[in-house]
Amino acid sequence: MNKILTIIRREYITRARSRVFIIVTFLMPVIIAAFTVVPFLIIRYGSDTEKIAVIDQSKMFTGKLKNQDNVEFGFYDAPFDSMKRHYAEKGFTGVLFVPADFSPDKPEGIKYFSNDQLGLGTEDNISGQLTEVVTRLRLEKVNVTPEVIDQLSKPVHFETIVGSKEGNTGAAAAVGYFAGFLLYLLLIFYGMQVMRGVMEEKTNRIAEVIVSSVKPFQMMFGKIIGIALLGLTQFAVWIIMGIAAVTLLQGMVGDTSGIQDQMKTMQEMNTQPGMVQMVNTLNESLNTLPVGLIVFGVVFYFLFGYLMYSSLFAAIGAASGDEADQSLTFIATMPIIISFFLSFNAMNAPNSSLSVFSSLFPLTSPIVMPARLAYEPPPSQIILSMIFLIAGFLFMVWLAGKIYRTGILMYGKKGSLKEMVKWIRY
Repeated sequence: MNKILTIIRREYITRARSRVFIIVTFLMPVIIAAFTVVPFLIIRYGSDTEKIAVIDQSKMFTGKLKNQDNVEFGFYDAPFDSMKRHYAEKGFTGVLFVPADFSPDKPEGIKYFSNDQLGLGTEDNISGQLTEVVTRLRLEKVNVTPEVIDQLSKPVHFETIVGSKEGNTGAAAAVGYFAGFLLYLLLIFYGMQVMRGVMEEKTNRIAEVIVSSVKPFQMMFGKIIGIALLGLTQFAVWIIMGIAAVTLLQGMVGDTSGIQDQMKTMQEMNTQPGMVQMVNTLNESLNTLPVGLIVFGVVFYFLFGYLMYSSLFAAIGAASGDEADQSLTFIATMPIIISFFLSFNAMNAPNSSLSVFSSLFPLTSPIVMPARLAYEPPPSQIILSMIFLIAGFLFMVWLAGKIYRTGILMYGKKGSLKEMVKWIRY
């Protein structure tokens, strides 16, 4: 036991002092936030406003196309050919032409001209607004009043109740995606660290010296546990940083309980300050989710998922030569990649048969079940998933240990899958 503790201490201290660990620990939350937030910011603010000159000879669309989503319309009563030559001089990016003989019953003949290709979002915006106007014209033609049309077009909103409290599908999906993506990155990152560490010790012949003092299984297990503790240290730092960030945002906004009436008025006018709105939305979302269960689940599934996969990575590192055998590495990484894609199904249909099975199966549960936890699956499924994962971890450690003890001292060639099966039988 003392020998295993010595190896654990060596792995932990050596890697915790490395520059890579320090950088990753403090930059990983920023990187994950960037992957989550930046795409939405780019879509929302990354494009310039498209100014479209509209020549509506039919007079059906005049004044009915609205400026929205970085698209602005300007209506002109001018010849189409003339506007095509001079639209850029007037500050427009293109010309939308509606012929005089346009009919809602046969919506053809509308043209858009520009020297630049339309973006997908802009084209969808224009097409959607034209379709909405034509739909209204068709309904008005059969004596449906604008008031009735507005009434028919109103979306239906409903409140979600999960058990005895309010649910929030959007927040659950966001948290599920975040948890699945985080564990996907960490399992591959730390698993590859274990594999590279084993390969370095094997290549540098350090393993020969260490094995003279400890058993190969003790060496493998100590390395795995040491890096696992490193990962838990990073988790603790990230949780503290997350709590500090939320607390800081709340402190910047201040206590809004004394100005509820003013905030209600601002909400109705849609003028609520962005920071206050963001913090209030965050608080409301967190209140609808089982935060404690999610945090515990992410830590549990990272720990045992890592222990299971790192054992497999260690065995692959011991069986590889100077460089990682891609065919063997694929065996360890492919289930993780498949699990990440299955997590999307878990967010879309958390109670489907595929989601339930993949959250119970040990090779996929470390990523899929954390994605389901925000949807509060039945406790029996969570308990079964944890039991199966622990059993899978124990089996994988036993299996990897038999491969490791033989492969770590083999030099000069890579161990094939067939040879690894023979090592297991020894």
